[in-house]
Amino acid sequence: MNKKFLITFSFLLSIILGLWIWTLAIPHDIIDIGGSASVDPLMQKITIRYQKEKKKKFIYSSTGSNTGITNLKKHVYEVAFISKDVPQEDFDQEVKQITLDDFLDGAGNLSETAFIEKMQSKGEGFFYLNFANDPLVFIYNIDRTGLTPEMFHNIQFNLTDDNKLVSNTLLKKIYEHNNPDDLISWYDLAKFFPMDDIDVGALEKVNKKLYVQPYSSTPGSGTWSSFEKLTNGVKPGGATNIYGNNGSIFYQISKSPGAFGYVSMGYAQNIYKYKNLQSVFIHKGGSIWDVKNDGALNPEGKPYPLTRPFNALLHNNPQNKKMTDILKFVYWFATSPAVKDIYKEEGLSQQIINEIKNLPQPNAEFYFIFHINEFYQLENWQRGKQWQ
Repeated sequence: MNKKFLITFSFLLSIILGLWIWTLAIPHDIIDIGGSASVDPLMQKITIRYQKEKKKKFIYSSTGSNTGITNLKKHVYEVAFISKDVPQEDFDQEVKQITLDDFLDGAGNLSETAFIEKMQSKGEGFFYLNFANDPLVFIYNIDRTGLTPEMFHNIQFNLTDDNKLVSNTLLKKIYEHNNPDDLISWYDLAKFFPMDDIDVGALEKVNKKLYVQPYSSTPGSGTWSSFEKLTNGVKPGGATNIYGNNGSIFYQISKSPGAFGYVSMGYAQNIYKYKNLQSVFIHKGGSIWDVKNDGALNPEGKPYPLTRPFNALLHNNPQNKKMTDILKFVYWFATSPAVKDIYKEEGLSQQIINEIKNLPQPNAEFYFIFHINEFYQLENWQRGKQWQ
């Protein structure tokens, strides 16, 4: 009996010692960040590349925009990412914006040192950075709808100068139903689009029995909030199919005849590969965007205008020993040419870099210097990557 006890005790002791040694061995400089599921594909790639380059590990958890904010305030996350405007009402103090000026030194050049010093001088508080603007693209599955190619161009939304829908009547007819039996058919929907140049006979062949099946993100998510804002208050009803991320929504729409929904450009820019998917045309000020055929830029080179913000929130605290590492990471993913390709893969671009390029340039020399510096930064990064 005593022998069995000693064996058991020794076994348990070895497990405890092993766990203790393992705990000591694991790195403690991991920095937790997280939030929006829409930001997740971008941040997963960025954090992996950052760890390879800078040897600092950031772990992104996809918990949703609202949970991201909660975890930031509870000090679970060092940086929270949301796919909507910053809800100032969720904080007991003003969340101040990090602007382009915070990234520039006295000579007007991008500077990590200047950024860290400026943030440190601001003192303790909550801050946010609009680091990218994510396009929301409406897509639909044409299988069994009876729609003709001529009709695709007439399925369109017009935007105001501030990039909101001129009218949300059509979206209300698609989304605001609690009973699936009340969903609108594709035939009835087609009658609301401008079909002056469409043959009446062709219109009559549009499916009268196939309902428009609406898809949306989960209630309370950043994407849901942005959708409501951009559409002037359209509220998806109980008959709407709800999924937690863009990938699931895209997949379901691609497999469901007559389905209609919205996804980020990172997914929408791939619909040219799908014969059964189309994107809703966007009209604004005489310009037209056809994502199916043109991608994120229209033939005039203008970026897709229906967007929602990707914001990074942080608690700037000089007493936080990780603060410098956090600020270095924020500076890097917001400005480094080393991640330009990652942004592009997700249908995005770095907002800080966009703002620099849009500054009124006093002369051509400044413009040349900025871009030649950007080129050499990227060249140096790529050259270093070849030796890894």
